[in-house]
Amino acid sequence: EGSAEGVAQALAKVAQLHKDDGVKVISARGADLAQSSRLIIDMTSHVAQGGICIVVLDSVLTNPAGIPLALAADAALLCVHLGEADSESAQRTVELVGASRFVGAVTLPPR
Repeated sequence: EGSAEGVAQALAKVAQLHKDDGVKVISARGADLAQSSRLIIDMTSHVAQGGICIVVLDSVLTNPAGIPLALAADAALLCVHLGEADSESAQRTVELVGASRFVGAVTLPPR
């Protein structure tokens, strides 16, 4: 599937090959700051219990409430739709979250 959700689901399937259970995908799309706080607790609690958590966020440029979630995660993966995002937006996203947090980037087909 050509979406961040599709990437998250694919990553979850790979994670399940290495860990039979305890893989959780959380959609934080549209979350506000209060919801982000609750999702951080959910995410970190799940990981503290030995689970793996994959969180799907909106662009932090359009929804800054995702920044705390990205910072609370162990790693981030930048998903970019071809023809929709420019290099300045991608660079700004990396700057806001921190380059060291990113493990890579994937390009997705145009929506």
